[in-house]
Amino acid sequence: MKGYKKHIKSITFGQGSEFQRHDWIKDGLETEIYFCEPGAPEQKGAIENVNGVIRVEFPRSLDIDEVKQDEISKIVDEIMFRL
Repeated sequence: MKGYKKHIKSITFGQGSEFQRHDWIKDGLETEIYFCEPGAPEQKGAIENVNGVIRVEFPRSLDIDEVKQDEISKIVDEIMFRL
């Protein structure tokens, strides 16, 4: 993610336990971290939109282990270019 650091102004997380290392992310990316209110994922609308874009390319039925890193990198680059 450090290669994309200049594009990241802030990050808004949900309330899940997967975000408990948010300080590490904040320090590594040198960005502000926010949390949406419980039960209000619409407060992080940009990521919900990006998730939709990702799902077009990588539907849930896809075995992600079969996807090559260069394919993933290409999609990430396309998404970052849109931002």
